[in-house]
Amino acid sequence: MEAKQLRVCHFTASPGLGRGEAYVDLPNALSQIEGLCVGLMIPHDALFRDRIAPDVEVIEYKGGRSRRNPLFLLEICRKLRAWQPHIVHTHFAKATTVYRTISRWVGVPWVATKRNPRPGPVFEKVPRVIAVSHGVADSLRRSDVKIIYNGIIADAPDPIARQQPATVRCLAIGRLDPIKGFDRLIRALAPVRTPWNLRIVGEGPQRGELEALIRELGLGERVQLLGFRSDIPRLLQDCDVFIQSSHSEGFGLALLEALHYAPLVISTRVGIAAEFFPEWLIWNPDIEGSLESMLLNYAANSKRYTDWIGNQLARFNLRSTVEEHVSFYRTMIEGAQPREVHE
Repeated sequence: MEAKQLRVCHFTASPGLGRGEAYVDLPNALSQIEGLCVGLMIPHDALFRDRIAPDVEVIEYKGGRSRRNPLFLLEICRKLRAWQPHIVHTHFAKATTVYRTISRWVGVPWVATKRNPRPGPVFEKVPRVIAVSHGVADSLRRSDVKIIYNGIIADAPDPIARQQPATVRCLAIGRLDPIKGFDRLIRALAPVRTPWNLRIVGEGPQRGELEALIRELGLGERVQLLGFRSDIPRLLQDCDVFIQSSHSEGFGLALLEALHYAPLVISTRVGIAAEFFPEWLIWNPDIEGSLESMLLNYAANSKRYTDWIGNQLARFNLRSTVEEHVSFYRTMIEGAQPREVHE
């Protein structure tokens, strides 16, 4: 088979949130590579449909949510056979489980991407796995995991250090869910002596709880829940500091955007922050007053951050991510033997 004929079908069973899905950005970018024909199999009610690039062939399925439904499995099998990919690339556990079930009937080499450090037994049973960080790879009991970081294309200006602002404008982004740690961020900011405000972008099931906490602490004029926003780069450029407060992250795509646009980025020890952030950018919520100290020394931290970040961003460029995936696909096609999987 000639390289120009390589057909890769990405498959996700998630309807998504309509913004920031790396499993959409990757096929979009891959579709611009000469010699690749890229498909994306998605649920009929996917919220990210309008983000898919014109050069990506959309393969829509209407099956239910149950990964064990035989009619759903048959539908996926038929659509893959009709599209005739040379490689199937699944994202997250559900799509990976579905394709593992039907793989013997489709008969196409495949790779699964694991995007979070939560337990995922199915990823122990597939022939090839890509992890988006070392932390995600460490969640698996296998040594043959390929690590490829997520990447973005950012039209961001060179970072410029800022002086201590009269009011430190903090920004946090993510689904309103306990795992994101927004409640502990609000509690940590409440006693901070330097003037501050906090904007949280995102929506989710914890909204009511967070609203109640804001009222309880009397922070109604200082903390805003903005809901979904489409102007994330502008919000990041307008803030003084982006704070990732999560208890756990597989990668941290919001953090990646912040690295490109925000003048200072602070994170708990999760995701990619745990892998390459220096200690002075790591917030430990268990140490009382640690976040306040970081904000009180804002000017020095912003100067130190802008000097550091310029040398870090190349590894998170989407072009590099695409090149690594293409190389991996070629290896698969050229006959590299997958790991033996035993039940």
